[in-house]
Amino acid sequence: MADSDLDDIRAKRMAELQKQYGGNPTGSEGGGEKNHEDQRQKQEEMRNAMLSSLLTQEARARLNTIAVAKPDKARMVEDILMQNARRGAFGGKVSEEQLINILEQVNKATEKTTKVNLINMDGVGYGSEHSIIDANKRLMMLRTRNLTLNRYLSVEENLQYMPHPENNSKTLLKQEATITVKNVPLTNYMEALIEKTINSNANKGRQAIEWVIRRMHNDLPRTIINWNESNVLLRNIVIMVDWTNSRQQRQLSVTQYNPIIDGYSHKTTGSIAGSNRSRRPSWSDAKKDFIEDDEAFSDAHTQLLKNLDLYYRKVKRQLLAFQSLPTGLFPNHLEPKKKVAHVVENVFCAISVWSLRQCYIKIDNDQGRAHELGQAAVKCMRGILNCWMKQAVKLEIFKGEQSPKDALHSKFNVYDGSEVSGADEVGQLQICAISLYLLTIAQMITSGLQIIYSIDEVNFIQQLVFYIERAYRTPDYGIWGRGSKYNNNTCELHASSIGMAKAALETMNGFNLYGERGASWSVVYVDIDAHNRNRTTFDTLLPRESASKNTDAALLFTVSWPAFSIHDTNLVQTTIKKCIRKLRGSYGFKRFLRDGQYTTIEPKDKRFYEASEIKKFDKNECEWPMFFALMVIDGLFKNNQPQIDEYLGLLNPLLRRTTE
Repeated sequence: MADSDLDDIRAKRMAELQKQYGGNPTGSEGGGEKNHEDQRQKQEEMRNAMLSSLLTQEARARLNTIAVAKPDKARMVEDILMQNARRGAFGGKVSEEQLINILEQVNKATEKTTKVNLINMDGVGYGSEHSIIDANKRLMMLRTRNLTLNRYLSVEENLQYMPHPENNSKTLLKQEATITVKNVPLTNYMEALIEKTINSNANKGRQAIEWVIRRMHNDLPRTIINWNESNVLLRNIVIMVDWTNSRQQRQLSVTQYNPIIDGYSHKTTGSIAGSNRSRRPSWSDAKKDFIEDDEAFSDAHTQLLKNLDLYYRKVKRQLLAFQSLPTGLFPNHLEPKKKVAHVVENVFCAISVWSLRQCYIKIDNDQGRAHELGQAAVKCMRGILNCWMKQAVKLEIFKGEQSPKDALHSKFNVYDGSEVSGADEVGQLQICAISLYLLTIAQMITSGLQIIYSIDEVNFIQQLVFYIERAYRTPDYGIWGRGSKYNNNTCELHASSIGMAKAALETMNGFNLYGERGASWSVVYVDIDAHNRNRTTFDTLLPRESASKNTDAALLFTVSWPAFSIHDTNLVQTTIKKCIRKLRGSYGFKRFLRDGQYTTIEPKDKRFYEASEIKKFDKNECEWPMFFALMVIDGLFKNNQPQIDEYLGLLNPLLRRTTE
């Protein structure tokens, strides 16, 4: 029988089946609710009959086997077969080889790839680059290494540009790279992958030097910075920040925003993340490189030292003069007897001292001031740690019950580090205080300071991490120690506390408390599920502060410096704009609406308010100028010059000028 006869018989049989079962074999025309099951069975029978007429016995057997293991894939193959049959794509029965080809096509179309993230990274990394230029030898060397993820991998690359030994008109580039991977799975695979990437990017070294040459032609003559404009920019800010956020992502370098530090150049690049980084270009290096600018260099160097000396004297007079000798704590000047130290305020004092230290380590001949300032910051941070370690019993109880009476205290005696005499547990539970401390200690250790000395202290820091992990379900008194807006000794969930805890958990996860000299037993670990719950709760609360507070100035610390707890730019702007709209005044920001603390009409004879008493504080709240300085810092991070100028203009008239 000829093939054409077989095709006619097949087509005739197909028409009979369609007529018998009512049209399209893959359709689902209804016959009422009662006949639905019968209709489905008829469709399946017709489908099987059509497949039997299309496939050889071997192909049909293979398809049945696939249907047992993967029914969805088998169904997809059947649909393809029937669609091709209607178009007349098959000249005869489909063989087993043809079916295998169709299966391969389906596998490619439905193939799923699994991505394994060996190292957690948000996508922004930092590195260190050190350049050496020898004009006499016509030699330039670049040494680069990674700062991000240096606990897991180290990539040190050396580039050397020199005249070609045979042709002086050409430049010879020599490139070497050393790759070290540790503490992660698939070490050999990662080393090979990085090596392959470096080899593929080797040509970029030549492109880089060509780009530099073009820029040198375009930018000459080189401009020198205007020191008078620099002084106007930051003359009134005592807190100089060199804050590296180890979650990733945003970093304020004094060299980037304060040209006073690296005055010989009008542009600066790079970031500061540790004292072990390659040394930044010193003034002696600058003098060698820019001999033609000797006069400008001398003026810039002198002005630099004058400005640093000015900041140093301010820090010594306004901060270090009040640091306690035995404990290293700073007293709160709003307290009547000035013998109470608040944890949050002490952390900010330590940041101020440490930031100036970060400036001094970038210049030669700092007269020992970098070491002095660094040790003063270490003394304060260790003083807070020692005060908390005396309350280790409370910490263990709090982890199980989350009761305010078992919380770690946020106020201590300046002279001996003991609990404040006569103080009870009211206002002591402040999740944000511990979170801010953990954030800061990570930054200081990353900069090269040694704060943690023993394994007992490592274990205690790990316990502090466990302490704040449940912030998403732990009502506290907030950063101001007042609880709810009504000041009736009631704790509530605060977005600022949860956001600080979220940022601290991100920073401490996998952090080595001994720095680069540490081992696996000095690494801190975080419960990822707890972090995710904090993140979800924090995003839900914003832009509100809590159930009773529509907004709060504490959110500025959380969404901006120093925590940077959220990466959604729109939500950050919404929160900041709400704080400005609701809280900004002529003399600063209110802490929150109807905040009666420190006002002249606040009753002095009782600690808590009556139910309706807060009404009298409406539009009578204290305004705090320090939030103007915080908005200046926020503008520096965002490179928003109009915002900087605006808040410096508001802050300058409020500053108290002294001759001390």
